Amino acid sequence: MPSIAAATTGAPSMTPAFSSTTLINLAGRQRMLSQRIGLLLMLRASQSATPELAFETDRTLDAAITTFEASYALICDGRTDVSQPVTPLPHLKALLASNCRNHPQKTVHQRFSDFIATARRWAEDLHSGREINPLHLGFFVSDITGPILERIADTLTAIEADIADIEAGQAADAAKDRARVMKAAEQIATAANVARMISFNARISAARAGEFGREFTALTNEIKAISDDIQAASKDIVAYMQAGTVSRQTRP
Repeated sequence: MPSIAAATTGAPSMTPAFSSTTLINLAGRQRMLSQRIGLLLMLRASQSATPELAFETDRTLDAAITTFEASYALICDGRTDVSQPVTPLPHLKALLASNCRNHPQKTVHQRFSDFIATARRWAEDLHSGREINPLHLGFFVSDITGPILERIADTLTAIEADIADIEAGQAADAAKDRARVMKAAEQIATAANVARMISFNARISAARAGEFGREFTALTNEIKAISDDIQAASKDIVAYMQAGTVSRQTRP
């Protein structure tokens, strides 16, 4: 699959955080860009196009094709910015490697690549003033409003499935982390309770020792105070984690 190498100029900037919503929006914008490319090609081929309009159309058309190609490469990598790490998207990868319904001899990825290359070739022909076949251009534009838009819709569906899997995995990992923290807190509370019992027995022994056990009594009191603090803190941790779990489960 295509991948855009990260190339930066000037001062380094902060890497934007990955957002599943942004990725879906980026994929959805491909529908608008593909239709814009088709409309601009038809406009550029119009006999009534003035030199000024032709220049502006060429510039806008080139920008639309370039943006579509760059966005497609980002989508294939599962990211929304070249500075972000690649995010594996199994559903999308399987879709792009599958054969097209309308062109079974080509994969979905090849169809997108062909669309980009053909759109750029039409744009170059129109810009250079080469004679074109309006009928062939019409076929290409109609292909955009049909199969290409369908493949873009399939891409969105695949990305949504991948994001659902990612979020489910993140939720499962978070649940495991909470369980580990709660288990550790409970173990600490148990150890603190044992320490309190040892301290209590030691105080009894110190009292029986009379004058000789006075200093030991002070030490056991300190141990008990520390154990009480540890046990209280561990209870707070468990209560906080349990409250967080309930909050997430009841969140709409």
